[in-house]
Amino acid sequence: MWVMSFGCAPAGPTEPSTKSSLSLAADPTSVFSSGALPGLFAGALLVLSWRLCRDGNQAADAPCSRAEDRYPVLHPTPEYSRVIPYIPHPVVSIFGLQVQAFQITLTLAVVSFVLVAERLARRKGLPIVQSARMAAAALALGGIGSYLTMLLAYFPEIGFSGDWRAIAAFGGMSSTGALFGGHLGAWLVTRRYWSVERSLQFQDAIIPAYGVALTIGRAGCALAHDHLGVHSDAWFAVDFPGGPQLDMGLIECVLLIPITVAMFYVDRHARRPGTTLAFGFICHGVMRFVLDFWRVDDKTYFGLMPSQYLSVAFVLTALLVLALAPRAAGPTAGRRLEAGDAASR
Repeated sequence: MWVMSFGCAPAGPTEPSTKSSLSLAADPTSVFSSGALPGLFAGALLVLSWRLCRDGNQAADAPCSRAEDRYPVLHPTPEYSRVIPYIPHPVVSIFGLQVQAFQITLTLAVVSFVLVAERLARRKGLPIVQSARMAAAALALGGIGSYLTMLLAYFPEIGFSGDWRAIAAFGGMSSTGALFGGHLGAWLVTRRYWSVERSLQFQDAIIPAYGVALTIGRAGCALAHDHLGVHSDAWFAVDFPGGPQLDMGLIECVLLIPITVAMFYVDRHARRPGTTLAFGFICHGVMRFVLDFWRVDDKTYFGLMPSQYLSVAFVLTALLVLALAPRAAGPTAGRRLEAGDAASR
């Protein structure tokens, strides 16, 4: 979990494309309707991520179960002077209250999600009042999914204990659970009122908003250092008190920036409802599936973390959407309001 503003002025109406498949080079935007560009981008990300994962597994296989065994001298040493310095979790005082940096970024993430989702829905010509309500529903259901995924999948000893006091006192969030719960809830809610095409257009609007919110949230995770990875002397490792170690929140935050920018670009040029959703699911699913091999001390089932199983589900869902989503007439399809929608503004 940065509010970004990309050119949101709708393009003028265009006629339905009648070009053959041989004209893809002449009309690059038509590549999006076939899902080719999302596939190429995801493939490149997969190759790069697996290369990094291989290096990370080599570091994980090294005898570094204890940081002091591998790094007898911690601060400072010339050998590890090129890693990122460790910064304790910042805490600020607001009217006498001690507020952590993560709490601030979480608040900004929620606000940014609502603002970006509303702006993209408006650009697509979706009814604003209904879109605002459904965005709020998606946000709420995403929060529920985030909490339940963390409680039941990562801490089943608490979630299935029957101790309601422990369950009520439990606090935790899963970003993949938020993505799953938010989009599943949005699909169920929108399908009660809209067609499949319009529901996918709304999903296309909230997936870039989720990317913005998650990027801000991951910045807070990087400041809080609550997603630790394997010990490493790579230049992007953080010089923790126990020795240089990967900060997975920081790494994911950095990778989310180009992914989120790419989602805005795809959303602006896609001809087919659901393309942006599929693109975001593939990129996020591949990124999390690979990066989670670097994480330490997380719950695993048959060698994989719960977030990795959800990541596989994201990719499969994306492929299903690309295969079954209806084709639109052009890149501006969905931006013109229907008569019934105009009355709900």
